[in-house]
Amino acid sequence: GMVGFGGVMLPDFAASKLAFLQNYGVEFGEWLNNAGMTGWMDLVGVSVMVGFVLAVKNSQERSASLKNNWGYQLGTIIILASGIFSLSRISQFLYFQF
Repeated sequence: GMVGFGGVMLPDFAASKLAFLQNYGVEFGEWLNNAGMTGWMDLVGVSVMVGFVLAVKNSQERSASLKNNWGYQLGTIIILASGIFSLSRISQFLYFQF
């Protein structure tokens, strides 16, 4: 199901066993359509992304194998310096009214 600021929505097939949750604001319906997913290819795409996230190392695992050497230090200095120097540039401000 989906959970968000708009409430909770569960799939249609769960309505027969969990109908009492409607008293608490839970809706039953086609929750994939409400998430902007209209076809099976969207579901396959999400499944591939979840599989990728589960297959790669997380930040804790990566930090355990991180070795302190000149390459990492130089790369960090270059990225930090370019970030600091780019603060003085004029950039567009994007405003979204939520």
